[in-house]
Amino acid sequence: MNTQSSVAEIVFGIWLLQLGAYREIYRVLKPGQYFALDGLRLTDKFDPNNAKHRDLKAKIELGCALPDVRTTRQCIQAMKEAGFEVLY
Repeated sequence: MNTQSSVAEIVFGIWLLQLGAYREIYRVLKPGQYFALDGLRLTDKFDPNNAKHRDLKAKIELGCALPDVRTTRQCIQAMKEAGFEVLY
């Protein structure tokens, strides 16, 4: 993508977990550019005290070769802490 004329740069990744990754992406984006993130996340209905929920989460992580899957709320909070304005 030619960043000189692009309105937005889109970054696709299997997993961007750490706040540091979001901060670095925020740092390198030019004014007016957007960052889009797509990935597996848990809904607010996930109950970490429910054995069935934990088992399903573990199977998803194993089957998709993912580290600890986070909730949507955790991902949004991490992006906000990095400086992003979250649009959804």
